[in-house]
Amino acid sequence: MHTFVKGEPNWVGPLNANFQEVAATAGSAIPASEKGAAGGVATLDGNGKLVQMPTAEDVGAMAVDAIQSGSNSNGSYIKWSDGTMIAYGVVTSQSIPANSTTGITGQSVLFPASFVGSPSVTLTALADTTSHFSAKLGGVTATLWWGSITNGSDYARDVPVHWQAIGRWK
Repeated sequence: MHTFVKGEPNWVGPLNANFQEVAATAGSAIPASEKGAAGGVATLDGNGKLVQMPTAEDVGAMAVDAIQSGSNSNGSYIKWSDGTMIAYGVVTSQSIPANSTTGITGQSVLFPASFVGSPSVTLTALADTTSHFSAKLGGVTATLWWGSITNGSDYARDVPVHWQAIGRWK
């Protein structure tokens, strides 16, 4: 093994020799049964290309098909392979009279995909003012939620309610 000195001329040849020596030593350290085998060590073909590409799991990444997502008229959802699901959407309540509380959409709101149990749901009433509006969750099941919105202002308003649910899909 060549030891390099700062400023040494003609360093490319010795460097290549070092790589060849390391490759020869490492090549004999890996059992032939593991070279190019699934879950083993990737090897190069005669053109210098990988014989076996590592999978996403080999390098610690999540596989492309580990996440499923979609949307429909009820909202959007993302499912992870560990069973976690997040669903979210926006509903606009009907006109809410001044100083009153009204059910959101007047009925229950279906999730875009079903949970296996009741998820945790968060509601946020969005308005162009910082006060006088609130959203209240009335109840949650594995397939839907319901709630109400309070308008504490002096005029009727349509207030969109953003919702997010986190739970299990399997």
